[in-house]
Amino acid sequence: MTISGNLSRRRFLQATGGAATAAALAGCGGNEGETATTTAATRTTDATASGGDVGENTFSMINSSVSTFDPVAFVDEASGYVIQQLFETLTDYPNGEVDVETLLATDYEVSDDGRTYTFHLAEDATYSTGDPVTAGDFVYAWERLAASPNSKRAGFLLDNLGIEHETTTATTDDGREVERYVPDSMAVTAVDEHTLEVTLAQPNFAALRILAYRGFAAVPEGIVGDIDGYEGELSQSAFATENPVGSGPFTLDAWRRSVSIDLAARDDYWGDGPAVDGVHMQVLERTSARYAYATLNMNADNPYVPPSKWDASKRTIEGTDERGRRYGEYGPLENGLTVPYYAVDELSTYWLAFNCQNVPKPVRRAVSYAVSQQTVVSELFKDRYNPAHTLTPPGLFPGGPDAQSAFAAEHYPYGVDTETRLDEARRVMADAGYDDSETFDLTLTLYQGDTYRQLGTLVRDLLSSAHMDVTIEQPQQSTMLTRLRNGNVDVVSSGWSADYPAATNFLQLVNPPSTRTSDPSATSYYDWFGTAAAERAANAWDRIQDSLGPSEAAAETRSEAYRTMERAWMEDAVIVPLFFSVAHHMDYPWLEKERTGAMGSSNMRFDELSVGDRSQYR
Repeated sequence: MTISGNLSRRRFLQATGGAATAAALAGCGGNEGETATTTAATRTTDATASGGDVGENTFSMINSSVSTFDPVAFVDEASGYVIQQLFETLTDYPNGEVDVETLLATDYEVSDDGRTYTFHLAEDATYSTGDPVTAGDFVYAWERLAASPNSKRAGFLLDNLGIEHETTTATTDDGREVERYVPDSMAVTAVDEHTLEVTLAQPNFAALRILAYRGFAAVPEGIVGDIDGYEGELSQSAFATENPVGSGPFTLDAWRRSVSIDLAARDDYWGDGPAVDGVHMQVLERTSARYAYATLNMNADNPYVPPSKWDASKRTIEGTDERGRRYGEYGPLENGLTVPYYAVDELSTYWLAFNCQNVPKPVRRAVSYAVSQQTVVSELFKDRYNPAHTLTPPGLFPGGPDAQSAFAAEHYPYGVDTETRLDEARRVMADAGYDDSETFDLTLTLYQGDTYRQLGTLVRDLLSSAHMDVTIEQPQQSTMLTRLRNGNVDVVSSGWSADYPAATNFLQLVNPPSTRTSDPSATSYYDWFGTAAAERAANAWDRIQDSLGPSEAAAETRSEAYRTMERAWMEDAVIVPLFFSVAHHMDYPWLEKERTGAMGSSNMRFDELSVGDRSQYR
């Protein structure tokens, strides 16, 4: 199939089903306390939670601690916000919508068998160094994604996308036989400087969506020498923290670890924009600091209203737009302003995850019985989110939200009603031999912030009567992720926002072979293996991988396998789903930007937003 006609840099990929139907965590080396400006440029900011000095034409926002700027190495949303501005992929989700469009690709063809994609690249695209973006850069960048020891998402390329490649059998330290990628064996070819040919092992219904994931971004060929055949112009550490060269509309200006990130607009950007001179990201983890910075002192261009400050009576809904977003106003805020408001059902799920080797199944089941999702959403989040009883968000569940709700009511064994089932939790623990003299020590490792502290307190108080001694810790995200990867957690707060709009993007997290902390290519770190339910989940994932084509039969096979995987993790109580995210967006009157879609703010690029005169409002 050939796509032709009037081409634009961001042409909608309608012909291959690029539009999804949607109804609707960070670790790096170094001293966390140090202040390190790690770029060639030295502009910094003294902005703090109580005040700051941000340029008049600089977009200011809040972020969390960032782990890396290397597209193949990031796994956390905070890093993703930055990488989205520095690097570019073949396709993109403009404004975080679920409709994928071309970006660095201007056109493409798909072979009759649906396996080979030929992409034609924008000939005027350049990196921040001024060098052109070439097809060879993609070959190199994807080889890094597959083979670099720094890559954290090789599975997105080799499994989710299913690019044709060779493997060799290797034995792990724990005696398992696994298939490993053979370097330089993937079917990605630079036909010429601006033509890229990609061959998949089988047709993939989500190929163009997956390619919008930031790990597939173009980087200059040979810039890092962490794969065979390249010495590298920079060390991986320098590329990931000091000089992340990409083709995006911004460059890294300054990074002060755990303090702030500053991006500078490229005046030679090959596309349209940016309209702002730069982006300032203040790193704030605690709710009170975020509220003071963004709302009380108006140092960000979006107010921040945490659940503790949320007042539904201040929200006025004026209508619903064509994307199903409820819009209106919210206010007055504590700073006196009433601001534009809209809400969108995001493709995001949040949960508590267990390391299944550290926490026995009876304990995991007891925690699942004790936690009432409706109580969490109502009491802690003031009904701003929707209770979750599946891993897959309603908009991506086979059959849509109604089917998801019916499935959860029938299959979630720990209760979908509003009350905790604490009696069941006590019974499970007693049957496992626990009592007041023989308790289980459980550590909850949670996100920072008042609301998660309250969640921990709620869970601790409930479980204290179910023969558990619970400890709560709230480290920085970078520390939390490091512990998770190393298997040094019992229960950890987790969340996932769609990298591409398909159930496979979520259910890969409960594919047991991809949960082993001993495997450097793991997607999640739950150490779920060795049970009948885990084997059923792994087999279901294999069926999904064998049925990625666009046919109705393949879609039905995937749908049934999705349901099998959901039932399997429920049986073994691998996670405790908490809520599906509903994003409540607010912009100050001086900010002009498009509304964010269901893919979320981390998938938005800031090249088109603009900042007006703030002075009249402060």
